[in-house]
Amino acid sequence: MLKPGYTTDLNGSSRSSKTRKARWRLCFVLALVFIFLVLAAQFESFVDPLVIMLSVPLSMIGALLALKWSGGSLNVYSQII
Repeated sequence: MLKPGYTTDLNGSSRSSKTRKARWRLCFVLALVFIFLVLAAQFESFVDPLVIMLSVPLSMIGALLALKWSGGSLNVYSQII
C-alpha cells in the first residue's frame, strides 16, 4: 500500500511489454485470418477451414487431459503417439 500522493509507473521492458500487447493481439488475429484464407483456397470451401481450425485446439485439449488423467507426462514419446 502506498501513502497518499505516491504513484507507480512501469519502466523498461515492462513498459514496452504493455505497449506491445495490443500489437501482438492484432498480429495473432491477422495470422488466424491468413491461415483461414490459405485453407479456404486449398479446400475451395469456407466451411472446411472452420472445422479444421476448431477441431485442432479441441483435440489438443483432449490429448493433454488424457495425459493428465492417466498420470502420463508430456515428453517426446507422448508427443509422437
